[in-house]
Amino acid sequence: MLCMKVNLLGVTGYLVQTGHFNSGRGNVAQRDEARRVAFSLTYSDHDASIRPAERRRPQRLARRRPGPTGPHPRIRLLRGRIWWCQLSCVWVHNEIRSIRHSNSGVTPAKYAVGMTFSMVARSACGQWWGVAVASRFLAVGSPVPVAAAGIGAVATQAFANVTYKHRGMALLREGNSARETLRILLDADEGRERRQVGIVDRFGEAASHTGQDCSDWAGSRQGRGYAIQGNFLTGDDVLVAMESEWLASDPSMPFSRRLLVALNAGERAGGDRRGRQSAALLAVGANAGYGGHDDIGVDLRVDDSPDPIPELLRLLALHDLYLTASTDTEKIPMTADLYQEVNTLAKMSGHADFASWVNAENLEMRVADDNSWVDGKVLAMLRDTRRLAAVG
Repeated sequence: MLCMKVNLLGVTGYLVQTGHFNSGRGNVAQRDEARRVAFSLTYSDHDASIRPAERRRPQRLARRRPGPTGPHPRIRLLRGRIWWCQLSCVWVHNEIRSIRHSNSGVTPAKYAVGMTFSMVARSACGQWWGVAVASRFLAVGSPVPVAAAGIGAVATQAFANVTYKHRGMALLREGNSARETLRILLDADEGRERRQVGIVDRFGEAASHTGQDCSDWAGSRQGRGYAIQGNFLTGDDVLVAMESEWLASDPSMPFSRRLLVALNAGERAGGDRRGRQSAALLAVGANAGYGGHDDIGVDLRVDDSPDPIPELLRLLALHDLYLTASTDTEKIPMTADLYQEVNTLAKMSGHADFASWVNAENLEMRVADDNSWVDGKVLAMLRDTRRLAAVG
């Protein structure tokens, strides 16, 4: 039955586009073709035995011309059936959405309005820019954040105007400040009262806008080097918690972790009042990317999870392990005995030697090229393989 409804909806589009729902004074050949297509699209998927009749149908239709006072009775009947099928599909669609969001405490219409809470910031050293964002929205890391090293960062949300991202970055590259960029974007947008956006520029100046039509609770907080904004929140305490955590954290902490810790503080304070679904973290700095070949230091996303921020924290820990270099305090000198140990453990894991194990585990940044040192975390991982083998 549902398949028939879908097919009938397809018939509707075909008939409307080709003008077959005009009065009975239309082209007879067009009406005959419309009836033939309507019959084949509606029934060919349901009963193979009808197909022979379908092939004969155009000849029979050609002998039945509609009168000058209106369309053929079968076209009128088809119109009625299509109308009822459309109405039924709309009702089913609304019922599905109501069931899906029955536990969220909001209507489906409001679900489409609100989006997120986020933070845009520049590091205290002036070498990093980034965005941390979380929402009861699928894959929030796709529409909201953008950042460029030496330029700034933008987060666009609520009824997000995603053109704010590339247009905002272009304005920042031209030398406009965060406030000037925000003003230019809003002046050109008739939907500004439904938008929410945060911007930080290369110098650490920040600006934020919350339109009057954003879903309650909505607002923002700004300071030197950061802007925090959110809508559909449990209250102002979410943004206060994020700001307090940011200001209290050690500025020497890795920038990406500092951003995510502040975001997590907002989640603990209540976050998005609809619940949790996705989160993202973007941090950029000059030559901060893999191998120093681009500026993307961290670009992590959790697109659909009941606890996206804890999952993002886990991913950040893995990122730090695999994609950041060891500090001096993490380096353990490779003695002859230790070298023999790691080679033995690597062979127990099924590898030719320690170097093969390192390559297979993607840990090159945690071991010296000349094997003069090894990261303590890497050594612990390798020793765990022996422990697990013993347990097995």
